Amino acid sequence: LSEGEHKISVIVEDPAGNQSPPSDPWVVIVDTTAPDVPTIGSIYDDAGSKTGALQPGDVTDDTTPTLNGQAEAG
Repeated sequence: LSEGEHKISVIVEDPAGNQSPPSDPWVVIVDTTAPDVPTIGSIYDDAGSKTGALQPGDVTDDTTPTLNGQAEAG
């Protein structure tokens, strides 16, 4: 399918050629465009012996630091 929204419906046909009415459409959105590059605005260490804002190259013992940034929705 090409990029964009597509509505897919189903019709059932029996051996005699009789057809059902079409089903309600099922909407499928094809998105082949890569998302924008995400950015990291800050990283915060809130566990362990050293806490606080981290700078690039800092070392942390926090296994789940808090990252703040921006990314394309979805």
